[in-house]
Amino acid sequence: MSHHLPAAVLATVLVLSSCGTTNGTGTTGVDTSETSPTTTTGPSTTSRPSATTTTSSEEPDITMGDVVASMQAIIDAEFAASDPPEGVIGPNQLECLDTGPVHRGMVFACASFPQSEEGVVLEPAGVVAYVADDSGTVAWVSGTDVPDRTENLLRIYEGSPKGLYCRDLMDPDVETSFSSAGTAGTAGYVLALVYWALEGKPDRMDEDLDGVPCETVFDPEVVGEVLAGGPMP
Repeated sequence: MSHHLPAAVLATVLVLSSCGTTNGTGTTGVDTSETSPTTTTGPSTTSRPSATTTTSSEEPDITMGDVVASMQAIIDAEFAASDPPEGVIGPNQLECLDTGPVHRGMVFACASFPQSEEGVVLEPAGVVAYVADDSGTVAWVSGTDVPDRTENLLRIYEGSPKGLYCRDLMDPDVETSFSSAGTAGTAGYVLALVYWALEGKPDRMDEDLDGVPCETVFDPEVVGEVLAGGPMP
């Protein structure tokens, strides 16, 4: 993987969408010690939750299966409205190994598989996402050199510098896989959110302590668009 998670999807992969959740051993995410896959095939979505999944006595939790289904629906709709490249016969299909309830501030990585005619080979992509609220709204970036599993995302984070500020993520001289340098738009802000979450949501990146980091670095329109969810170019 290069130093920068790519902000855009390759032209042959129309919508490399995401869904998943981060590792329960870190500061964010759902327990990934059990990896029953959450997959999508065609228009339907199948989820096989882990035995460790919990439920609320008041309101049902939003689960990984719910998130995957919602995101796959966006992919399907965008594909249906598009003019796909030659050889592409259907929308990308998501596969996420994470299971359990989903909450605001979680991050995760999943695989996205293109659907093509026999003899047409398209490379699978990875998807990295941030959960923007407790209702399961997710913003994500994707690409062929983006992590396709949460454990891979965490491995990349472990090799990245710690203690960075928002301004450091925008500095091209700071080498980190979560750099937003040159991508100050929506994709760059997703990367900033992912780094902030993996760092444990430190106050140094959220000056007004409102739970929305790096607002002084990114335009308000960018922040608002990302927090509204969806694939970010």
